[in-house]
Amino acid sequence: MNPTAIASAAATVAAAAIPFTFDLPATFWIDVTLTTPGTQPDQVLPLEFKYRTREEMEALPADIEGKTDAEILGLLINDWKAPGRPFTPENVQLLISRFHRAPREIFDAYRDAHWNSKARAKN
Repeated sequence: MNPTAIASAAATVAAAAIPFTFDLPATFWIDVTLTTPGTQPDQVLPLEFKYRTREEMEALPADIEGKTDAEILGLLINDWKAPGRPFTPENVQLLISRFHRAPREIFDAYRDAHWNSKARAKN
């Protein structure tokens, strides 16, 4: 590749880059794989999580202490894409009832999205 083509390609990449901003969205989406009991294949549930600052993440253990799994998930999740099952407290409880590992898998995905760079590589 000649120098002019390299410069042109670099300019195109730079122009396409999203400029840095401190203003992060209030929520973000992640596809969370949930273990399905028995021989059924695992399922993916798209979840819209609430963004937390570093300070809010550090306070999270105290915020969730003494809460039920459903209450904890209500603190983390803003919405989900589950056909025919809107994000409601009753449907969160149904999810927990049927997908036994869901609370841990969802919490881990949320935590990893904030603290673990590997989570971003999966999305």
